[in-house]
Amino acid sequence: MNSINSFKSVKEIRDIETDKLTGYLVDGMTVPLVKDNRHYQQVQKWIQAGNKPEPAYTKEQRDKYLLDKKIQKWKKERQEKVDNIEVTYNNVVYQGDELSQTRIARAITAMGDSDTIDWVAKDNSVHPLTKDDLKAILLKAGQEQSKIWVEGRPE
Repeated sequence: MNSINSFKSVKEIRDIETDKLTGYLVDGMTVPLVKDNRHYQQVQKWIQAGNKPEPAYTKEQRDKYLLDKKIQKWKKERQEKVDNIEVTYNNVVYQGDELSQTRIARAITAMGDSDTIDWVAKDNSVHPLTKDDLKAILLKAGQEQSKIWVEGRPE
């Protein structure tokens, strides 16, 4: 490492989540926050001489990173909720996740107005349902999914 007067670049290394300083990047070399480290001591003398390291990132970069992370966490939690949608119809619980909604929609499309179909409930009991019954179940599942889709959305 060069003498403190010839540093070309001194940049902070920070944990972006906690904003805690973890070291410095000096002319491409990582300098840990270790008091006995001679490079750390040189950086400290450079700072005491009135120099200031470049920030690791801007406030805007950190805010964007934290928001993106929060959004990813929310999306994962949202998907888990959607995957576990349950709909109660006529005191019977049916699965209402996206795959179940697709199956219900296919059945509705193929059924005549007076047809019935045996449908398996969440507890594996079988129930004869009409096209209107399936439409009601699908509507409830879609409403629940829409609610999940917007609640707690990070901004």
